[in-house]
Amino acid sequence: MQKSKLIFTVLALFSLGIVGSALLTNQPSVHASEGDKKADGKKSLHDNMEEMGSYFKKVRKGVADPAKNKATLEALAVVQAHSIDAKDERPHIVSHAGPGQRKDLVKAYRKSMIEMNIELLKLELLILDGKNEEAVAKTKEIGKLIKKGHNKFQDDH
Repeated sequence: MQKSKLIFTVLALFSLGIVGSALLTNQPSVHASEGDKKADGKKSLHDNMEEMGSYFKKVRKGVADPAKNKATLEALAVVQAHSIDAKDERPHIVSHAGPGQRKDLVKAYRKSMIEMNIELLKLELLILDGKNEEAVAKTKEIGKLIKKGHNKFQDDH
């Protein structure tokens, strides 16, 4: 009788280990190191943000000059693509939040990225319409949004 209890316990623990391992490996990455790609082949949140920053600098440098609109729009398209990808990620700070706060943090992050995408599209419209002075002002607004998002969702990891 005791031998069957022991076998049952071992099998139960083994099964829990397999299920737990499967669940853990299917969780989305909350923070991947630089250069890492997720299982679906997309870049990590860190990589998306780094590339967004790099290309946003190009946008800021060219946005005032109508002669550079084509190159500025090309750089902006890269920023927009990375911003869309980053929207569906989870910032690293979520992993440090309490269970009751995680859902709200993820929602707040996603909403802030949606707001960012809307502003990036408005910037595109201004550049397309040749309203470069207004586009410069919009770029400054976006810079403030970026800083606000970083202050809220980045942690010291």
